[in-house]
Amino acid sequence: GFIWGARSLQAAGYALLAGIGIYLAVLTAAHRRSWKFRGWTFRLPSPGVGFLQLFLTALDWFSAAAALYVLILPFGPVSFYHFFIVYVLGHGVGMISQVPGGAGVFEAMMVKTLRARVPAPMLVMALLAYRLLYYLIPLMLATLMLGLREVHLGQKQLRRWFKTTGILIAKFTPHVAALSTFTAGIILLVSGATPADGTRLAWLKDVLPLPVMEVSHLMGSLAGVALLFLARSIQRRVDMAYFWTIFLLGLGILFSLLKGWDYEEAMILGIMLLCFLPSRRFFYRKSALLIDRFSPLWVISILTVLGVVIWFGFLSYRHIEYSHELWWRFRLHGDAPRFLRGMVGMLSMALILSLTHLTRIARFEQSLPDLTQLALAWPLARASRDTVANLAMMGDKQLLFHPSGRGFIMFSIYGRSWVALGDPVGDEKVWPELILKFRSLVDQHEGICSFYQVGSEHLPRYLDAGLSLVKVGEEARVALNAFTLEGGHYKTLRQTEHRLTREGCVFKLGRGAELDERWESFRDISDAWLMLKETREKGFSLGFYEEKHLRQFPMAWSEKGGEVLAFSNLFESTAKEELSVDLMRYDPAHAPSGIMDYLFIRLMLWGKEQGYQAFNLGMAPLSGLESHAFAPFWNKIGSLIFSHGERFYHFEGLRQYKEKFGPLWRPRYLAVQGGFSVPKVLTDIAALNSGGISGVFAR
Repeated sequence: GFIWGARSLQAAGYALLAGIGIYLAVLTAAHRRSWKFRGWTFRLPSPGVGFLQLFLTALDWFSAAAALYVLILPFGPVSFYHFFIVYVLGHGVGMISQVPGGAGVFEAMMVKTLRARVPAPMLVMALLAYRLLYYLIPLMLATLMLGLREVHLGQKQLRRWFKTTGILIAKFTPHVAALSTFTAGIILLVSGATPADGTRLAWLKDVLPLPVMEVSHLMGSLAGVALLFLARSIQRRVDMAYFWTIFLLGLGILFSLLKGWDYEEAMILGIMLLCFLPSRRFFYRKSALLIDRFSPLWVISILTVLGVVIWFGFLSYRHIEYSHELWWRFRLHGDAPRFLRGMVGMLSMALILSLTHLTRIARFEQSLPDLTQLALAWPLARASRDTVANLAMMGDKQLLFHPSGRGFIMFSIYGRSWVALGDPVGDEKVWPELILKFRSLVDQHEGICSFYQVGSEHLPRYLDAGLSLVKVGEEARVALNAFTLEGGHYKTLRQTEHRLTREGCVFKLGRGAELDERWESFRDISDAWLMLKETREKGFSLGFYEEKHLRQFPMAWSEKGGEVLAFSNLFESTAKEELSVDLMRYDPAHAPSGIMDYLFIRLMLWGKEQGYQAFNLGMAPLSGLESHAFAPFWNKIGSLIFSHGERFYHFEGLRQYKEKFGPLWRPRYLAVQGGFSVPKVLTDIAALNSGGISGVFAR
């Protein structure tokens, strides 16, 4: 039976109901009052909230009891009414005991009360399952969710830690990998110059034919020489060196086993291979393997290894008298003949690789502009009628100057594509000579010459240089003398400007020391914007956040209550022919909708007041391309991408956004060497803009 009689249970039930009644009565009478105790303020809930609390509590207790009842029911006849009473009393005793969760106390109460109706072993199993399902698993899930929340809240610190760790790993991994590659080459060469284990050879001859063993010995030595030369490219983070090293390490493992069952050697090479496999991201430089320059130290190291291996081989077989027949002797224990053939193959391969380096085309040494070059380019860029010339001052492109210093071309190299951005900058009289100079420089290094986003007024200059022309889009240019917020066309802009002004947004513009207190806000907004867009900084023809370069230009921003909401740097021309922006960022957490429209509107109105003739909104890629039957082939392809490529890039959306400012559209072209190189050059331009080919497919 139960440990309490029916009268005791009824009395307990009435007492609980009385307590509930008193609680609700107190809530009804005093819920509007508050009490203070040691600095804490307490206020009772309203009667409605009190009833809801009681209902949810009862539902929770009922659900928990039902879960345990379902587990116990198969093992004995217990009514839910009596079980629920015992369940509630058991939990009450557990809470009184102050044991966390009533662990042990609740179980003891349940077993003592119900053992007459449910076998104790079955009851204990049901209680354990109940604890697991109703307590442990939810606790584990809650812990996991809490951990994920903490990671989310602390992701900035985690990113900083991972970034710091990644920088250290990225710094040392190529050097360790180069040493490993060089060591692997030494292992294969020394193994080929020393006698194999006779016992292993005797076992191997029953498995493999002799020609396989002979070829494996020779190929192992050749793989060793190749690894010595690859080590330099590995140190320089060359991508193809990574793949070739993995391939040769795999072959080295195979040849080590086939030539003499050298499993110790194969295990060492296998460990090196396993360490190489996850390191792909550290080898990102594009280069042909056989044109990497070797320093004197590397040349001396390779020659020393080859010399020592040859000396070691002759030392190992000094007891064997030399004869011409040794070269053609193929025997199971013919280690000396194998060494001679391997030595010749090794020296032949080293000679071929050396001749390849001696006869290679001189590699162009890329170098970003120094302060002297930037100082020379600055007045030319400021005086240019096209504000895109100011991008030269960002320092991420190389500069090719005319000998007179009256003009320059800014360009970048990706793969074989040499891409000049825009028309030459400076005195137009030196442009033809500059274009030909750039074309000649590209030709010397077997590159593909191209000029990106050139204007229609100078197209004959590029045709004279032997380049083909492909339209790549249209540039939006607003005539400021005609720009106004009046009229039906500008209704949306007018409403946006009035709304944000009423909300307290103000427009500001500053330069130099006036910006010292703003740079931290600009940086925070830029980081938040990049995080929202899930992207990284761009480059080449697109702006990126680099404070030391942005300090050269005026900055425009909008703020509310002293808090910066959006900003942009400003490109100006000294003749006031054109005004434009480059980097544009807004605060995704606090900026109201339309904040960038507001910033553009106020910039245009400011430019109009200052006497600027036009505001350049930049290019809309692939817009304005004809697709009729007589249009050029590349124009048809571009028009097709513009119409159906919205999934990958907002081509139409970008044009529509700029269209609401009422611009005039000017065509922009790609002048390129050879029509069939257009797809490659456009792909390389996209990679330059996105910081690498992987960035093309990122957001």
